[in-house]
Amino acid sequence: GPESEESLSDTQASLLTAGDGLARVRELEEQILFLQARVFELTEGVPLRAAEVEQAEERPLPLPKSLAELVARLGDDDPVERVGALYALTKVSDPGVVSHVVPLLDDEDRYIRALSARTLERMEARSAIQSLLDALEDSDATVREAVVSALRAITGEQFGFDPLGPLAERKQATARWRAWWGEHWKDFLYGED
Repeated sequence: GPESEESLSDTQASLLTAGDGLARVRELEEQILFLQARVFELTEGVPLRAAEVEQAEERPLPLPKSLAELVARLGDDDPVERVGALYALTKVSDPGVVSHVVPLLDDEDRYIRALSARTLERMEARSAIQSLLDALEDSDATVREAVVSALRAITGEQFGFDPLGPLAERKQATARWRAWWGEHWKDFLYGED
């Protein structure tokens, strides 16, 4: 009847508003990361423009004096340093860096856990799939959303994982992801896939 149509319309409007809000959050996240990188550039001096580093929207990317120093900052006690390092690493094409980003999926800071998943997504880090699958069980919905986004982008697969869904449904979707990975990991990592 008319009440259910009105309820459906309200639900659709709420979903559109939530989608717009998520897009705005991502936009603000990018702005924050850029500003943190800019602060680093201003406090540390002239950035290194290494051959491995691409330009980010035609802005020079500030980096420490070496890639090793950047990787070392991933373990810094200051979360701002870890965030800045993650942001900079999204522009590095060295697959060896992935193994340094993966441990941050277990960081104490939920924002850093989510950002590390987004960094792995941007790096198209196929070697991080198992760790991303483990991170689907994170206690924070924002982290779970970033993780499933990374998995979908890297694998091209969809298994109905809803980061805000009930725990039982999330476990079922996680089991589907794990089953797929168990069958396809060799071809995916080493084959033509």
